[in-house]
Amino acid sequence: MKKRKLKEPETDNSWKLFFGEIGLALAVVGVPLAWTRSVYSIYTLPKFLLLAVSLLLAWSAVLMEREARGNPGKFVTRMFFAAWIIMAVSTIGSVDPYLSVFGRYNDYAYGLFAMSLYMGAFCWGVRMPQEERRRFVLLAVCGAGLVGLFGITQMSGFRPLLQFTLPGGRAVSTIGGPVHLGAYLALMLPLAIPLSGESKRFLRWLCFTLIVGGLIASFSRGAWIAALIGIGVFLSSRFFSNSGNKPRHLGFAAVVGLVVVLAAGFLFTRYRSSGDSDILRMEAWRASVSMISKRPLLGSGPDTFGVEFRKVKSAKFVKVGGAGLRHEHAHNDLLQVATTMGILGLLAYLGLLISFGLEFARRWRQAASQAQAQGLRFLGATVAVFFAAKFNPMSTEILFLAAMAA
Repeated sequence: MKKRKLKEPETDNSWKLFFGEIGLALAVVGVPLAWTRSVYSIYTLPKFLLLAVSLLLAWSAVLMEREARGNPGKFVTRMFFAAWIIMAVSTIGSVDPYLSVFGRYNDYAYGLFAMSLYMGAFCWGVRMPQEERRRFVLLAVCGAGLVGLFGITQMSGFRPLLQFTLPGGRAVSTIGGPVHLGAYLALMLPLAIPLSGESKRFLRWLCFTLIVGGLIASFSRGAWIAALIGIGVFLSSRFFSNSGNKPRHLGFAAVVGLVVVLAAGFLFTRYRSSGDSDILRMEAWRASVSMISKRPLLGSGPDTFGVEFRKVKSAKFVKVGGAGLRHEHAHNDLLQVATTMGILGLLAYLGLLISFGLEFARRWRQAASQAQAQGLRFLGATVAVFFAAKFNPMSTEILFLAAMAA
């Protein structure tokens, strides 16, 4: 007598979809727009907490799924594991373990807890099906368009969300600082260019224009360079894809946007002085060499750059910035990793970047033309953040969204 195969009970996907959609909307739209005067950290703390909530919702949806979807690749997984071991050991031996775990007050971006959020965001992005990736791009671009619009209105004098003077006359929008605003919009700029066949093209181009306007209003030279590189990666690489359809208006519109950014950059360097910030950045880079030599293997611990920098800052730094100026970051991600997690941490970080590149190249060669174009758009976004991080620290929401896009 044949045994009847028991039918698996059908599962209700409504909760899974609800958690997933709400988590995605919070992460890519709610977080960049989040701020409150109820706490001292007007921008940072609300975004940090909202990111944690969005990730919790997203992974609740992921755990409700029975099928396994997506994986980062063996090499990437091993490099992640190596980086986490080094980070954990560095935290144990940190000059300030509490600071290394939770990150600096009013920033939180480089502590161990924040790093766990970024890793969760990366794994979330890896597991996204194509349809969810498309929603991610559209929602992220709409959120960035609103952020850019608020930045433009701030520069025009209309500031309903901000009642204090703009720092150096530069827009901060709902991000909280001109440098972070510029880096966030540089990340979003490649994502805003619509691919052939995508819907809501007018909305996407409108958001692209608002993002460019907000990027200009940030007056962040590092972000401008990063945006140019990110767009350049996307546009130049598209000509190596399998697609025979090369969108002429796409390149034209993007080039117009880049010309506007370059023109604004010329005006900025012509009429605005930024010598002091450049001097302070160079002095921090020089001090980093001394800090690395004191704790070469595992560094001083995650997010403790400011603790050690106070001991080695130069007389020139004090003369230019003043005795009370705090400098909590190396203003270069490679130096930041090397000083806080040592040479071992730097090697792990570089290994992780190399593994990303190799895995991307492998998957890109095997993908269909539309998937290649999508991949190159994400590559342009992550490359923009990579170059922006060479000049300035990145905020929590930027690193979280870059991890999702990687």
